[in-house]
Amino acid sequence: MNALITPPALNGKRFHQSGHRFGELPFILISGTGRSGTTIVTKGIQKHSKVYSNGVESNIIHDLLSAGLRNCQMPSRRNQLILPLPRYEMEFRDLILRLRFPEEMNGIDEPLALSTFSSMNPTIAEFFEKLFPQVVWLVVVRNGIEVVASRVEHQTFGRFSFEENCLVWSRCVEMADYAHQSDRGVVLRHEELFDRDLIEQRLGGVFGKAGLDYQPRCGDFILRTRRHGTQTQGESDENSLDLGKRRDRWKYWTKDQRIQFNRICGTAMDSLGYEIPF
Repeated sequence: MNALITPPALNGKRFHQSGHRFGELPFILISGTGRSGTTIVTKGIQKHSKVYSNGVESNIIHDLLSAGLRNCQMPSRRNQLILPLPRYEMEFRDLILRLRFPEEMNGIDEPLALSTFSSMNPTIAEFFEKLFPQVVWLVVVRNGIEVVASRVEHQTFGRFSFEENCLVWSRCVEMADYAHQSDRGVVLRHEELFDRDLIEQRLGGVFGKAGLDYQPRCGDFILRTRRHGTQTQGESDENSLDLGKRRDRWKYWTKDQRIQFNRICGTAMDSLGYEIPF
């Protein structure tokens, strides 16, 4: 059993701090819009011999912290908290650790860092950083044309309208800016996933911020693993397999869809340095 750390007094009372075995480890949190390459990056990070990663993409951290943050910020809810705020925040920290990193399921003798995926926004990210000060942000971004075109053909994301998928992608620039402005953040562009030198540079930066050495097996996995592709209606089989031609999929959009994309995604495309060719 792990020893409990004696915390400072709070209003004359004392409470137990986290006893989770991995509670003080650096935390690599991967974020990005679906169809941007987050799956392969998450699994690539998992290949590091000293990283405890469940390799699962889940937004449970975002969802939990959204609820927790509302209770901390809304006066009516905050006044109803049974636990003191520091204890309340600690319980959320422990809940995340227990749900995403069960001690009994760890396959590494002595992990030196944790890693998982959860879609985030700057507001939730700030709260997460308060709970996990050693977090390292890895934000994956991809050309909006490629992402939206892939999402509308995807079995899950295709249930949303073209406009809704544009709105989802347009918000990715918020976390990219957040990572750029943080000394603990790295932005990884999808087109960099096919260049060994750039993969090593970006992942090396992530692992370095977490106090780890880069291991080539992580980049090797990303380079050799085939992506899960989608095919736009009217697109040839050959073109659907050529990742270099994904940015031309706007040619299969209607005039109204191109107008919607420009209106919703234009600012984010410009901010991320992607050209709109129509």
